[in-house]
Amino acid sequence: MNTTVEKASQTLAALNTKLADARLVLAEIDDRRQKLAYPAMTGDADAKKVLDKLNRDRAVHTADIESIDTAIAKARRDVGEAEAAAAREAQKERAREWLARARILEECVAKGEKALRAIAEVGETIEDVLGELNYELGLQYPNIAGFRAVADRPVDAALMFAPSGKALGNGQPKPGIFKRRHLAPGERTTLSEIVDGMVKTIRRSAAAVLDEANNAEAA
Repeated sequence: MNTTVEKASQTLAALNTKLADARLVLAEIDDRRQKLAYPAMTGDADAKKVLDKLNRDRAVHTADIESIDTAIAKARRDVGEAEAAAAREAQKERAREWLARARILEECVAKGEKALRAIAEVGETIEDVLGELNYELGLQYPNIAGFRAVADRPVDAALMFAPSGKALGNGQPKPGIFKRRHLAPGERTTLSEIVDGMVKTIRRSAAAVLDEANNAEAA
């Protein structure tokens, strides 16, 4: 609880306790007055003396109760004002947190845009290299058509689940916010796995040609 609110609330609680105590005392005075009223008014001098004092005490206590009531009204206003001030401060703190989250979003989006462009450039480079291999350098496999057929899989696989590893209540992986479709385990692959297979095929093909050429030259 806010310190100012807590202090104001404690003051209000103390005044309410004081009011309750004062009302108990007043009730006791009224009870004694009621019992003394008859003898005091029918000639009992001692009873009249005590009753007069009780009447004076009652006036004092009644005035005290009125003063306490006034103080309680002020204390309630103080609590309300303190709570309102605390609420405003809490709202300001939330607003500052909003601004901090906005900065995170800006930074995250800038990073994401850069990553998306990098992926697009990777795809373009792979396509250009395969085109050169297929149409200029006479290597038929790997080919552009084969790459295009599976190019969406590493993207979809990467977007399927939350990269942080968060899980749902049932323990299953939490879907990624950009998930496009669900791939069966056998369909999931990475760009590295795809390109690694291509590179191995290219190297085997090149090695075969070079070995054959070297053998021919040696003969």
